Amino acid sequence: MVKRYINCSFLEGMEFLFDYFNSFFKDSNKRNLFINLLKDLSNYLSDMEKKFWDLFLDITSGNKGYPTQKLFYYDNMDSFITNNIWTSEINYLKLRENLENCQINYVDSNVNNLRKTTSGKFDLIYLSNILRMANKNYAKLLIYLGKILKSNGIVYDYNWKINDYFKEEDIKRFYSVDIKNLELPNTAKSEVYIYKYMRK
Repeated sequence: MVKRYINCSFLEGMEFLFDYFNSFFKDSNKRNLFINLLKDLSNYLSDMEKKFWDLFLDITSGNKGYPTQKLFYYDNMDSFITNNIWTSEINYLKLRENLENCQINYVDSNVNNLRKTTSGKFDLIYLSNILRMANKNYAKLLIYLGKILKSNGIVYDYNWKINDYFKEEDIKRFYSVDIKNLELPNTAKSEVYIYKYMRK
């Protein structure tokens, strides 16, 4: 969408997607608009991405039933814009330029199998809130991920509960840590943890 649309059209499109996905996909008029959106973006989608959305439309069709969980459960346009600095006009144009001039190699994998998935090293690893689920093994996991990060590579993690993982000596040996507040439209509190790898 960033490659295809100017800033205002992109934001209008995102507002529509929040509305559509948070309505449990039940509005047939919005569904047709969504199908048209996918057609408009078809030249920007890989074959695998097209297959994903075809399957999604099949699963959410009237004769198959609807998901009972909203896709963007906590999100709306206000939180989306607040937490994404690139939605401003000047940053959006810069992002478009960057996307046109770079080749992103994206790997979706079980975090414990990353070394088996690729022989390369990563600039960035996004964990979502996996560290919280790792319990006492979070230090071991971060050290393992450091072995497949490039020098100054970054691991992103967030947590609904404030944690102090970064204070562990084993982690401090490998990472410098920055913490950002994540602004949400409800009362939940979350922080984003940015682990920057320091070893070559």
